[in-house]
Amino acid sequence: MADRGGIVYTALWENDSVLTHLHVKENMDLSELARNLFAKIDCGYDHRKSFSPYQGHTFHYIVEDEVCFLAATVDGFPLRIVFAYLDRAKEEFFNKYAGTSKWKQYKLFLAEEMEFYSNNPDADKIRNLQNKVDDVTSVMRENIEVVLERGDRLEDLEAKSAQLQDNALIFHKSAKKLKCKLCKQNARMTIICIIVAIVVIGVIAGIIALAVVLSS
Repeated sequence: MADRGGIVYTALWENDSVLTHLHVKENMDLSELARNLFAKIDCGYDHRKSFSPYQGHTFHYIVEDEVCFLAATVDGFPLRIVFAYLDRAKEEFFNKYAGTSKWKQYKLFLAEEMEFYSNNPDADKIRNLQNKVDDVTSVMRENIEVVLERGDRLEDLEAKSAQLQDNALIFHKSAKKLKCKLCKQNARMTIICIIVAIVVIGVIAGIIALAVVLSS
C-alpha cells in the first residue's frame, strides 16, 4: 500500500473485543494506543468523535449499534475524509459482514478503502471541487491577462489615434494660416500691379499729350 500520509490504522470493536484491525506499515503498532483509547469510549450510544493528536497521529471513531469503528490518521489529515472512510467501513460491515466470520474479506476491503481515501483525490468531493475551482481560476486569470494585454494595445492605438488627430488639427490650422497668408500676398500683388499699370498708363498718356502740344 502506498504511504503518502493519510489513514494509517483502522480497527473494529464489538463487546470490548477487537474484531479486526489493520496497519498501513508492518513496523507501525498503534493497536496498544488504540486499545487504551477505546477504554475511554462509551459504546452505549451512537456518536462520533476525534481524540486530540498524540505522537503524530489523531484517532477518530464512530459508534453505531454498540460497534466502534476507529481510524488513526497523520496529524492534519482532513476530518471529512476520515469520517467518510469510517462511514464507508460501517455501511459495508452492517450490509455484508455483521454476524459472519468473513474477516479476511472485510480486511481486504478496509485495506482498499484506506488506500482510496488516503491517496485518491476523488475520495474528497470538496478537494476535487477545489481543484476544479483552481483550474477555472487559472483559466480566468490567463484570460484576464490577455484582456489586459489587449487593453494595453487598445490604449496604445487610442493614443496613436489621438496623436494623429492632433497632428491633423495642427496641419489644418497651419494650412488655413498659409492659405490666408497667400491670399493676402496675392491681393497685395494684385493691388501693386494695378497701381503700376495706372502709373504706366498715366505716363504714356502724358507723353502723348506733350508730343501733341509740341507738334502744334
